[in-house]
Amino acid sequence: VGAESEVVALDRSAARLEEVGKLADLLGCAGVVRTHKMDANKAVATFGEATFDRVLLDPPCSGLGLRPRLRPQTASLADLEGFASYQRKLLRTAAQLLRPGGTLVYSTCTINPMENEGVVGWAVEEL
Repeated sequence: VGAESEVVALDRSAARLEEVGKLADLLGCAGVVRTHKMDANKAVATFGEATFDRVLLDPPCSGLGLRPRLRPQTASLADLEGFASYQRKLLRTAAQLLRPGGTLVYSTCTINPMENEGVVGWAVEEL
């Protein structure tokens, strides 16, 4: 992050955004990090299309890659399909925010192909 850079972090969770602020302070880049408590699907209305050079999308996911560390839960097929559907919606929004020639990174903590390869394959075909 350079002196003229700006990092915009969006999340619906005030607690997560507070952690982002603490990390920015710790790393000495608090002056370039702006946090917004909001649903990322509303970001185009707030910031406009083709606004950002880079977008990192870390959407809500099933967390199957973290399962040994999480409390045991069972996720139904409908739950997994719901995550993938919401991830596609967020990815469409992220793509709209990206300037032409920009970089979009999609990252999850799941090992579920429906939420990873499935969503990325959809994006390649649809976006």
